[in-house]
Amino acid sequence: MCEQSVSKAVEKVEGVHSVSVDMETKVVRVAYAEGATDVSKIESAISGAGYQANDSKADPSAYKSLPDCCKMPTKTH
Repeated sequence: MCEQSVSKAVEKVEGVHSVSVDMETKVVRVAYAEGATDVSKIESAISGAGYQANDSKADPSAYKSLPDCCKMPTKTH
């Protein structure tokens, strides 16, 4: 589910050719047309979908609406 959410968000960015999401390593690889988009736009799409992207924090309202399986585990003491 998370993989699809991230992929769909990034695929909407103009200039993106392909997206590969590895949920195990939490790495997204994106092929895009240089000049048509840039890393900051891709990061914004990911954070706008509710996920952290590099130093871009997840949008709080988008994160809140994610299914529990897509949220980061919280530490309990």
